[in-house]
Amino acid sequence: MTILEKQIEVLKSEVPQVTDFFSDYGIILDDGGFTLGEYLEQLPEDFYEDIGIDQVTLLENLDGFLNQLNLLQNTEAPKVSEITIIGGHDKTGNPEHVELKLIRGSVTSIVGPTGSGKSRLLADIEWMAQNDTPTGRVIRVNGKKPDPELRFSLEYKLVAQLSQNMNFVMDTTVAEFIAMHAESRMIENAEAIVVDIIAQANLLAGESFTGQTPVTALSGGQSRALMIADTAFLSTSPVVLIDEIENAGIDRKKALSLLVKKEKIVLMATHDPILALMAEQRLIIKNGGIHKIITTTAKEKENLQAKLEIIEKIKNDKIEGDNKQVFDAIKEYQREFTAIGHVPMADKERIQNLFRDAVNAKFDELKINPAEKKIMGYKSKFEILKSEPQHSDVIKNEIRFIANKISQMQTDIQLWENNIGFFAKSKSANILKQEFENKIEQAKEEIKLLDEKLKFLKER
Repeated sequence: MTILEKQIEVLKSEVPQVTDFFSDYGIILDDGGFTLGEYLEQLPEDFYEDIGIDQVTLLENLDGFLNQLNLLQNTEAPKVSEITIIGGHDKTGNPEHVELKLIRGSVTSIVGPTGSGKSRLLADIEWMAQNDTPTGRVIRVNGKKPDPELRFSLEYKLVAQLSQNMNFVMDTTVAEFIAMHAESRMIENAEAIVVDIIAQANLLAGESFTGQTPVTALSGGQSRALMIADTAFLSTSPVVLIDEIENAGIDRKKALSLLVKKEKIVLMATHDPILALMAEQRLIIKNGGIHKIITTTAKEKENLQAKLEIIEKIKNDKIEGDNKQVFDAIKEYQREFTAIGHVPMADKERIQNLFRDAVNAKFDELKINPAEKKIMGYKSKFEILKSEPQHSDVIKNEIRFIANKISQMQTDIQLWENNIGFFAKSKSANILKQEFENKIEQAKEEIKLLDEKLKFLKER
């Protein structure tokens, strides 16, 4: 039985997408006991003239639509377990001498200054370069040369790219947008997927939104969060390229974790050193080429275990004595922690946070005033930084920041003190004067705290 011989009621049940096809031409399929062929035959000729197409062409378009639909439903995207980057050359022709495998569930950061060639590398991967781009690189998929049909396919893309700028122009809501994408992917439980994606996007975004929020009303961070969640759940592309996620206004760590959980091969171009250290490996780009690859070593894994053991010691240690003895004991733990050395880049931030939390918990046990506790916690933070290769730059920047803050607060205090002299003697003026005096007192106390921090940093 051909599609024209089928009852419209049966056809709409078997192939619901047909309703959308005909509605695009302004044709509403009424059941009425007709077959599709009978229904189209009974439409007058002037109707076809009004919609700008004859019946024969309409049926040809329907046939093409059904073939495309069948292709989408029955063709599985090729399983990609790894991609391999075979080096080409940099801008001056120097060979890269690189053969790098990227596997599913991994995160690789691409770092380098603006203009170094980060975006060019991402483009080579996206295009599955075969020595036919300016860099001369070759990309292998599952160890083999990609099929030309796969490489230039409109239906299947190896790479999903999330750019720096994410703007919507569609007049639709968040839920409708996701539902359209899910339906285009032939997802059966589209409603559940819509709920999951919105929930995940809200975990990533700085401020929440609902399914009824217009996509044009989303902020940059919300838009980026939505597309990351959408890509994780709905995109068939095994590789996700993210350009400068640090500018997205989202929880970067959760975003990467979500993509890894969905077994994506994640590559991110970034200028943020902390973000770069969250990846298992880093590609250092220089002069348009891959200059260096930094990966996790066995020694770093040993260091990770050693630092975890110190963290447990701090948690379980019942330090006795006065405040100075407790502080000295904590400093000894910090010295041991710092002396161990580097841990795997993917665990670095997590380990430092665990150590800081354990140390802060010990400080909370001390019977000291809040200001002194703040100073001790601050000193603890910078003791940890000693293990960082850029720690001297961090300290210099912090000194500059604190000095500028002290200068600004001193200017504010002078301004407030001058303003107090102009207040008239009245009840309302006295209230305002008291507010300014409180602000001045608070500022002076904060300056004392900042001075102590500054003194500590200058001694490092």
